[in-house]
Amino acid sequence: MPEVLIEGINLHKYFPVKEGLLGLKKLWLKAVDGVNIRIHKGEMLGLVGESGSGKSTLGRMLAGILKPTRGVIRYRGKDVYGHEYRLIRKKIQLIFQNPDSSLNPRMRIKDVLEEAIRAGGVKEKDTVESRIIELLRDVGLGQDVAMKYPHQLSGGMKQRVAIARALAVNPDFIIADEIVSALDVSVKAQILNLMVDLQEKFGLTCLFISHDIPVVGYVSDRITVMYLGKIMEVLPADKLFEEPLHPYTRALLSSMPSLYFNCDDKVILKGEIPSPVNPPMGCRLSTRCPFAKGICRRVEPELKRIGNEHFVACHLY
Repeated sequence: MPEVLIEGINLHKYFPVKEGLLGLKKLWLKAVDGVNIRIHKGEMLGLVGESGSGKSTLGRMLAGILKPTRGVIRYRGKDVYGHEYRLIRKKIQLIFQNPDSSLNPRMRIKDVLEEAIRAGGVKEKDTVESRIIELLRDVGLGQDVAMKYPHQLSGGMKQRVAIARALAVNPDFIIADEIVSALDVSVKAQILNLMVDLQEKFGLTCLFISHDIPVVGYVSDRITVMYLGKIMEVLPADKLFEEPLHPYTRALLSSMPSLYFNCDDKVILKGEIPSPVNPPMGCRLSTRCPFAKGICRRVEPELKRIGNEHFVACHLY
């Protein structure tokens, strides 16, 4: 059995919202609502779902940026928010979707990377400078990039710099949050191949978050499907296009061109995603699912094992 590097147990993240003319009524937006997740050492776990499903919130909790409202996150068996928080946080890095907002426009690339390297404990000037060149080389950039500012780089080059910064502290676990969503198709493919190469070279464990199913299917070993704060299905990547079981997973695939997924019984969801402030009772998908029965609207389905590494939360199974 592969070693579990990081796991979340019964994770909840609620955000307060106010309602009414004077904002006197306090409600809770249930971004993540009772999620259990395990990520094995050395694997690339894909996390997919529509906007508003809770993917990024879950990723930020696992990164130690957002503290759960309820639940526990363990890294190598230790509580991420425990007394070793600062030490553990260096081993977990997050790459954001938009490098324009995550890179300081007033800092040269060498200063961006130097700041991260020194945060990792390296102090000697010669070592820092050689490490900057090494990091740029690792992500496919020349050392001339070091003297440039972010605005002088293309979108793909800026994302490579963001990846290099994440690698600067020698992390074990990297969370990539929609890192290719704003890139052109050709550049997107280059970044995806880079992530796969870096994972193999450094033995990284990665959580790859995206709403793009072909992208997640390409880079991942296993895939977790989220909807409205809940996990609907977990399955090996090689089963994604061949044996998707949950109606929501099948609906996501049905929305894609037949080049990727040619299914005779496509699933079409009706209506809009309900508000996470007031989610449906029972199964979260029950208000949109064409297969919903009475029990689906009353009882929340458990995430049950269907096969080897295949889990589904659906009363159909």
